[in-house]
Amino acid sequence: MTTPSPAYRPDIDGLRGIAVFCVVAFHAGLGGFAGGFVGVDIFFVISGYLICTIIEREIAEDRFSYAKFYARRARRILPALFAVLAACFATAALVLTAVEMQDFANSAVANIGAFSNLYFWRSANYFSPSSELKPLMMTWSLSVEEQFYLFFPPALLLLRRLRWRTGPALAALAALSLLASAWLTARNPTAAFFLLPTRAWELGVGALLAHYGARGLPPALLRGPAREALGGVGLLALLYAIVAFDHNTPFPGVAAAVPVFGTAMLIGAAGSAVNRVVLSNKALVFIGLVSYSWYLWHWPLLSFARLAADRPLPPATALTLAALAFVLAVLSWRFVERPFRAPGASDGATLRRYGAATALMLAVGVALVAGRGWQQRLPEQFASLERSGQVVPDPCLAPYGVSAPALGPACAGGAGGVALIGDSHAAALAPGLRALAAEHGLGYMQLTKASCPHLDGVTRRMPNHPGHDRECAAYNQAALARLRADPALTVVFVAGYWSAPFDDEDAGQRYVPAARPDAGVSPQASRRYLDEGLAATVRALAQAGKTVVLVKDVPRFPFDPVRAVAAEAIPWRKRLAAALGARPAGGAGQVRAADRRDPADATIDALAARAPRVAVLDPATALCADGPCRYSGHGHLYYVDAQHLSAAGARVALDQPGVAGLLAGGAAPRAARR
Repeated sequence: MTTPSPAYRPDIDGLRGIAVFCVVAFHAGLGGFAGGFVGVDIFFVISGYLICTIIEREIAEDRFSYAKFYARRARRILPALFAVLAACFATAALVLTAVEMQDFANSAVANIGAFSNLYFWRSANYFSPSSELKPLMMTWSLSVEEQFYLFFPPALLLLRRLRWRTGPALAALAALSLLASAWLTARNPTAAFFLLPTRAWELGVGALLAHYGARGLPPALLRGPAREALGGVGLLALLYAIVAFDHNTPFPGVAAAVPVFGTAMLIGAAGSAVNRVVLSNKALVFIGLVSYSWYLWHWPLLSFARLAADRPLPPATALTLAALAFVLAVLSWRFVERPFRAPGASDGATLRRYGAATALMLAVGVALVAGRGWQQRLPEQFASLERSGQVVPDPCLAPYGVSAPALGPACAGGAGGVALIGDSHAAALAPGLRALAAEHGLGYMQLTKASCPHLDGVTRRMPNHPGHDRECAAYNQAALARLRADPALTVVFVAGYWSAPFDDEDAGQRYVPAARPDAGVSPQASRRYLDEGLAATVRALAQAGKTVVLVKDVPRFPFDPVRAVAAEAIPWRKRLAAALGARPAGGAGQVRAADRRDPADATIDALAARAPRVAVLDPATALCADGPCRYSGHGHLYYVDAQHLSAAGARVALDQPGVAGLLAGGAAPRAARR
């Protein structure tokens, strides 16, 4: 994604072709490309190599100029990016809801300001939309490179002024970045993925290759069998990463070394058979030439399509959109990239012109942010409906990384009464339960943590969140101690997404013993641990004199209810969904669930049948009355996504005979039992 050096190497464009094809195939869901995300790492190494080649040559010839360097970057990056942004702004105005537009506008401002990686990192939370629904998500890697471009030239000039040896200094910085990447990947994978300090070593490897290659040192001068072996091993490393890596691979961290050093080997093996025959293939080289535009276009097309649909796109549709993006990329390369790449003015004038264009694009983004998503575009009835389904930040829902309950006034208000414990599905019930407690003059306590069902002696292991199992176990211990310490708390609602680890068994999720969270656990044992942990929770609460209400999980939908309603309400969105063959599932606000049985239901029923002072509450009794399960009604959305209730939904789910009796302190009514 950078300007090639004068000694043009078609094999590097071939590497670009491999990189972008893998990324697009991965995003489109093409089988065999589960590790296609490593294409970005290939781009990083190439960028580091070419940038260092250019800067070091100009520094050595005493002709380096910041104005020239950044003007060249602007001509290379901004024209195609602004063309895609303009198309995205227009599409967003036609199809996005106000909430979606607000998020899009924020990401657009971040992208134009070259900090979209920071924005996507900071905005990632438990309830943030999937990355697939963010049309500008692909710009995070551009921001990483642009930030690198800000720091790298001054660093090289400083090393030259201090007369320090550039190679060892770059190697030391790259090593520190790699160590930071490995450390942070094991603790906060999201931060490690998005941030420059944990990605800089990948560009640094390319820079080191350029630095030592320009001085005639290996591997640039490898000849014969050694060069052939280097090219072969490099290609095998890339293929291994593309095929063997998947979403369960801790990344970037040490795993990123496979594609990074594989790319470095191929760049260093210039002239090998792999470079001549495979990488210099004309078709692959052409894909490499249009790689930047294809990278820019493919993601917004897929993302807007996924937003318009209310469920995952069929593979054929996603691949068709990827092919359409390639056509747009060719046109963009021919009529945008190439004409603007040639200098048409002085460097200073170029920077001023692109500065003005950047300011204009930024003004559009800021106006949309200030306008709160331009809500006036939408029918007022839908705007009101969307507001009812917005996620409201819950200070009582402990996020990942936190192991102590929040005990402020909002989470532990009043004396005695009712408590709610569990994960985010439990927290979703909070608005309704808090209101009911207030109506009965009761205190209310909420002890909830994301992805942490309350199971005594059992915790949830999530490979994509290292350390969560121990955090969850510690949180539940503290929550149970707090409940036991308050004899005035008479009723405890225990709710959760009980079957979550069962739904993600392929990703390695399990219920595991809290004392040995790293123990190997089979799927069958994971189900057994749910039974044991829930029984232990009920036993501990009953011994403390509490009435326990076990809440079955809410009905879940195979589509996103909010997006289904949006596609019915916004004309252009509905047309787009129809064109994609993804007609919304239910604009009427209800669907007949084919099978609402949850694997945990039998556990809850059996436990309630044999344990005293235990009631069972099933939200489906209210949400699925007469068969159809409703996700909207009376001008409100009952869900904020496919599985979490809104405040209105929580009130409906709790509007059942027997709940008032429980809160009044009576015995578990027959109507609330199963």
